Amino acid sequence: MKLAEIAQESFKQKRRLIAPLMGFPGVVLTGTNIKLAQQNYGLHYKVIKALADKFSPDIIFTLMDLSVEANALGMYTLFPRENPAAVPTGKFDMEEIKELREINISFDTRVNGYVETMKLMSIGLSKEILKGAYVTGPYTLASLIMGAIEAVKATKWQPERRANSGL
Repeated sequence: MKLAEIAQESFKQKRRLIAPLMGFPGVVLTGTNIKLAQQNYGLHYKVIKALADKFSPDIIFTLMDLSVEANALGMYTLFPRENPAAVPTGKFDMEEIKELREINISFDTRVNGYVETMKLMSIGLSKEILKGAYVTGPYTLASLIMGAIEAVKATKWQPERRANSGL
C-alpha cells in the first residue's frame, strides 16, 4: 500500500497515522543489543518485526543510525553495545572531500545491511505497513565528518568553502 492510500484510508476513518520512531525499544523486546542489531541485518529485521507485531504501526522504519554513511566514507566509528554507533570528532582537512567523492558507499557492508533489512521488511512484514528508512542528509553527514562546531563555523563564516567543497 502506498503512503497516499494509507493516509486517505486513515482520514476516512478519522484516525491518525501511527508512524513512531521507535526502533531501539525493539532491541529490548528481542533481548539483543544495539550493536548487534545495527550490524546484523537478521537481528535488525527481528527487532523491527517484533515492533510491528506488538504495535501494528501504519509506517515503520529501520533503526536510526546517523553513522552509517560516515562510516562508509571511512570515518572512525565507535560501536558501543548498548548505545547507537557514534562518529567521534577528529582532525579533518577540507582537502579530504575530494578523496571522499571517489568512494562508492553502495559497496559498504553496513549500508548493505540496511538494504538487506529493508528487503526482509518488504517480504516479512504486512503489506499494510509502509516501510521506511533513514538517510543522513548532507549537513548531518558534514557535521559527523568535520565535527558539528567546525561545520557551523564553515557554514556561517566560510560559506565559499562549503560551496566549493560540495557539502
